[in-house]
Amino acid sequence: MIEFLRPALEAAPGKLWLLTIVTKQDLWWDRRQEADAAYHSGFWAETLRAVGMKRGEKAFRHETAFVCLLPANLEDPEGEVLFKTVAGYDMEKQAESVTNLLSALSGLREWENTA
Repeated sequence: MIEFLRPALEAAPGKLWLLTIVTKQDLWWDRRQEADAAYHSGFWAETLRAVGMKRGEKAFRHETAFVCLLPANLEDPEGEVLFKTVAGYDMEKQAESVTNLLSALSGLREWENTA
């Protein structure tokens, strides 16, 4: 998917920021190191770093936020549980994830308004 977006990200006029939101943290909390690696050092991150190198740091900024907006098992339309919320992922972690998301968004908006 990101390779599909890359040409548009590189060609977009003016300043551009991108916020990658990785949701349902409650379902993969026990594998969070893998998720972190995938989005901070994997193909996704490499592609966005290349966009940043082409555009320059004053024209492009990217942030990643891992978040759980609503802790709940993932179910299919018939109500069958496909993935269960990971034991130990509590409301404190959920609230912290939302705070981190809002902080990332705030940082991007601040960057947007700089010269």
